[in-house]
Amino acid sequence: MNNSLGFFTMGQYFLNLAIATTENLIQSGNTRITVTTTPSSVTAYQAETRWSDHNIGVPILFNFYHGIELMLKGTILSQGNLPTKQHQFSELIAQIQPDQYTCRLLSLVCSVTSDIDQTSPLAQFFEKNGINPDKWYIALKYPEHDQKLLSHYALKYGETRTLGFWQSINELSQQILAISEEIYSNNPQSSDEMMPPES
Repeated sequence: MNNSLGFFTMGQYFLNLAIATTENLIQSGNTRITVTTTPSSVTAYQAETRWSDHNIGVPILFNFYHGIELMLKGTILSQGNLPTKQHQFSELIAQIQPDQYTCRLLSLVCSVTSDIDQTSPLAQFFEKNGINPDKWYIALKYPEHDQKLLSHYALKYGETRTLGFWQSINELSQQILAISEEIYSNNPQSSDEMMPPES
């Protein structure tokens, strides 16, 4: 059974979550330090910084990458092939047949996998931990890998300095959603069912 629609739809859910949370992070100013004229509590601080990257940055990126994985698997299925059951982007990318639509998708995906801007927090995170983006499923979900502690510091405490990075994650999520819908709609292997609206 070709369940490409199921993968595209589920991927859409995760990317929509990445979009919504990055919007809130950006609107909050990615605050780390709060100023008050009265004594503050831990609860009050957590409420004021609930949308900051030191609280939600890592899970935002997990949802972002998981959404990408599902879109890649949906694309492979829409081309009439079975995707690997693994999570490695390099393996999934290698399974996709290039055309005018998938080349655009792969260009977007590679910008956060095999061709990451070396000044971005993501590049710093992977380099600091001595791993590559193929290990995202472990690195963004657990505090350790191969009995070695993982440092997520590069993805946190960015304050206004990393607002541009989070904006790029927001925009990439929207772009990947749009091209994935085109891939599904224009591939003859896909069914006649339509992807649900993006929001």
